[in-house]
Amino acid sequence: MKKLIFTFTLILASVAVFSQGKNDENPKHTNFYKNPEQIKTGDVTVSFDNIVSKKDFVKLKIKITNNTSDYIIFKPAECVFVYEAGEFKPVSNSLKVWNKDNLIIKPNDNASTVIETKGGTNFHKDAFSMKLNGFYKVPANGEVQTCPNFQLPASTNNFEPGNFKCIMTGISKETQQTQVRFSCTYNGEDIGIIEPSKPVIKIEKGQEFANTYAKAKPAILAKGEDDKFTLYFEVPASVVDMQFATMWVVWKNTFMESIPKALTIPNVNFSVDAGMTDAKNK
Repeated sequence: MKKLIFTFTLILASVAVFSQGKNDENPKHTNFYKNPEQIKTGDVTVSFDNIVSKKDFVKLKIKITNNTSDYIIFKPAECVFVYEAGEFKPVSNSLKVWNKDNLIIKPNDNASTVIETKGGTNFHKDAFSMKLNGFYKVPANGEVQTCPNFQLPASTNNFEPGNFKCIMTGISKETQQTQVRFSCTYNGEDIGIIEPSKPVIKIEKGQEFANTYAKAKPAILAKGEDDKFTLYFEVPASVVDMQFATMWVVWKNTFMESIPKALTIPNVNFSVDAGMTDAKNK
């Protein structure tokens, strides 16, 4: 009886393999793959979901958890899909080293993206692998770029904190609130970090008041990239009338420069889920 069951199992497996191979040339057939085990390193945890392929494409969702107190940068364009027919880069519309397609994962946070490749080959295969290149760790406590206090009303709109070039693009002053808009470009050779939650406003009496928008997101910039941000300050009218007062933006450690470190992440293998593939193609 055990021999009959074993033989029947082998027949079913053979049928499944034959069916998969037969559908490799069917442009309408979709392969669904098993989710591999998470990849865990000291710096990141990487997981995969929704892995599918047809003859003309393969795509998957990747989730990255940052296990550090630094920033993690993930550049999908540096990953490589590996098939017997060759290696293929993901689809990318930008030539920048650090671009809008990249993930910036804050310390102890996570983020997800979809990676896809297309091209002149057949991606409808039972198995493939991926080289997980493009992971970088950027120290959150980089080298602070010193910057003089910025006077309001402004005596000049331009200033240069280290390897950043900035300009004030607008200002709104009311009795109890001031908003100041800036645009800054990073011109260094490493990675520039702008923390817009760090500046404070200083009045003539020497008192300092924090930026009221404390949740402002940091910007991670490569050479030539820029960021636009707005600072929000509030001071009680009983202390000073902001509309007419002379004040200064004190930058503290708003502008920093860090050297990115490339991380080595193990390759990942994908294998087709024959049962799911069969069920979803009926």
